[in-house]
Amino acid sequence: MKILLLEGNPDDAALAKEALLEIEESRRWRRWVRHIDLVHVERLDEATAVLAQERFDVVLAGDALPDACGLAPLLSLRAQAPEAAVILLISGRDDALALSAMREGAEDCIPKEELDCAPLARALRNAVERRRRAVALRGVILLDAETGLYNCSGFMVAAGRDCKLARTLSRSAWLVVAALGGADRAVDAALPAPVELAEILRLSFSDTDVIARLEARRFAVLSLRGESEDVSAPLAALNRRVWLRNRLGRGEPPLSVQVGTASQGSSGGLSIEELLDVAQ
Repeated sequence: MKILLLEGNPDDAALAKEALLEIEESRRWRRWVRHIDLVHVERLDEATAVLAQERFDVVLAGDALPDACGLAPLLSLRAQAPEAAVILLISGRDDALALSAMREGAEDCIPKEELDCAPLARALRNAVERRRRAVALRGVILLDAETGLYNCSGFMVAAGRDCKLARTLSRSAWLVVAALGGADRAVDAALPAPVELAEILRLSFSDTDVIARLEARRFAVLSLRGESEDVSAPLAALNRRVWLRNRLGRGEPPLSVQVGTASQGSSGGLSIEELLDVAQ
C-alpha cells in the first residue's frame, strides 16, 4: 500500500508513522496490507508536486499545514488525485470540519488524539475499499434527469456515507419517504407533479440533507440531527407548502403526499434498506 503523509507538525507526523509501522508489523492486518510504502511531506505544495509524479492509494492529510489549513488541503488533494482515498487527520473533535470534509470527499476523519494502530488500520482498509467502489461507480449516472435530485443508486451511495458519518459525529439519522398519492392517471396528467414535489422537498429540508427520487412517484430524504432533534420542523414546512400549492393550484390536480419516517440513534446499525422498509 502506497501512502502519502501530509503533516507539518513533527509530533503528529511521528505519531502517524509509529501507527503505520505497527500496522505493517502486526499479523492482525497482514491479510490485506503486507507492505506500506510511505512518503512524508510537510507542505501542500510539496504534496502537489509529489502527486504530479506518483500515484498513491491513500493520502493522510493534516488539517493545519504551513501553507494551508481547514478544508483547503482536502480540496486540493481531491482535485490533484481523485483516485486516492483521502483521510483527514483533525486537531480535536471538530465536528463541523469533519462533516464538511466528508461531504467534500474525504473517506474518513480521525482526531489526532485518537490516532492509533487499530483505528487507523480500520480507516485505511475501509477507505481504500470505498474509494475502489466509488471509482467503479463513476460511469454510473447517479442523478435523476427530470428533477436533478439523486436517483436510487445515488441515494444509496450518499445516504450510506451520511449514516456512517452520523455514527462518527454522534448524530441521529432520520429518513423521510414522501410518495405522491392519488390515481396514477391524475398525477401523470400533471407532468410537473414530481418536479413540484422535488422543489418542495428542496425548500423544506436543508442543503446538507440527502434528497433523492427513488422511483417515479417516490422520494426520500436522509437528514442528520442532534440526538434530541427530529424532523418535525421540515415536515411541517413540507405540509404547509403542499397545502399552499393546492390552494393556488390554478385548476391543476392537487398534490397528495404520503409521508413515512424512520430514525436511528448514533449507535444504531440499521442499513439504508432497512430504514427504507421501516419508513414506508
